[in-house]
Amino acid sequence: TIGLHFDETVYGKDISENQLIYYIRKERDLLESILEKKVDTVSMHEPSSHILNMDLKIPDMINSYSKKYFHEYKYLSDSMMRWREDAETIVREGKYQKLHILTHPFWYQETEMLRKDILEEYINEASFVRKDMISRYYSEII
Repeated sequence: TIGLHFDETVYGKDISENQLIYYIRKERDLLESILEKKVDTVSMHEPSSHILNMDLKIPDMINSYSKKYFHEYKYLSDSMMRWREDAETIVREGKYQKLHILTHPFWYQETEMLRKDILEEYINEASFVRKDMISRYYSEII
């Protein structure tokens, strides 16, 4: 399944619960239309204490940072390829009945790379794509 990774900071500091739900659903709808797949889970990107304390309930969606999932499950994340705990050992040992594992596929390649190199490649690819797109319409300039 594919979930929405939502960044509340895009919408300002003092956003209300109703506004958050509106923007989450709007981003979800856009993602579903692009992927032509159902998206029924949202995971917050570095949620503020405001968001965590809100225990946000979103109709037809699972909020992976709701109290149910964030406190009743063992939470593991690979933020910028850095696991705060040894996820492999935690999974293998089976100590926890419920796991909430957040991964960021962006950081992983077929060949292992440093974070710096991944970011450089990402920037370079974007530059190449834009240049290619522009050259199709403005070939006389490039």
